[in-house]
Amino acid sequence: TIELRPVGVIAGHVHNEAGDPLPGAFVVLGRGKRNGIDVYGYSQSTAKADGSFRLEYVPEGVWSVRAQADGYTYADTSDIALNADDAVIVLKRGGIVSGVVIDASAEKPVEGIEVYAAGIAYADGYGAQKATTNAVGAFTIPDLADDEYHVRLYKQLYVLANEQKPFTIENANHVTDLELRVLRGGV
Repeated sequence: TIELRPVGVIAGHVHNEAGDPLPGAFVVLGRGKRNGIDVYGYSQSTAKADGSFRLEYVPEGVWSVRAQADGYTYADTSDIALNADDAVIVLKRGGIVSGVVIDASAEKPVEGIEVYAAGIAYADGYGAQKATTNAVGAFTIPDLADDEYHVRLYKQLYVLANEQKPFTIENANHVTDLELRVLRGGV
């Protein structure tokens, strides 16, 4: 036999701290944790011109909702009941880290390196954001939430030549002078 379970919707609005709607914000439904990290992806939507969103075909339960928009950090709201129509998610401006990757042996910029900024709260790599260096070795990682971050390279032919001190994003500041010196020898 097939058992059909009731479904509903969760609706609400996404806006910035000034109360302006954020059309195009990506909104995703999720609930629960895996290894202490929130799991998202069950249902998704995009905010309309007025910031409204509607997540459909939601099974019974209590849910969390996450939103993300360009130029802003993601934000969560939790304990949203099925068929709620008043979920509000407020997004804050994000900070930026930028810099350059230099081959420490050749003293030349390195193109094509994936640079990750992982917040201390996500030391295991969850929640990390990345950018790839351009032809002059430059990278920019936007939309970083307030936190202390470590920089990492993953699965590269290069490794960091020296220990990198963490950097801090506070109040959407920009860290612009990060120089990563690398050596060949990674995986």
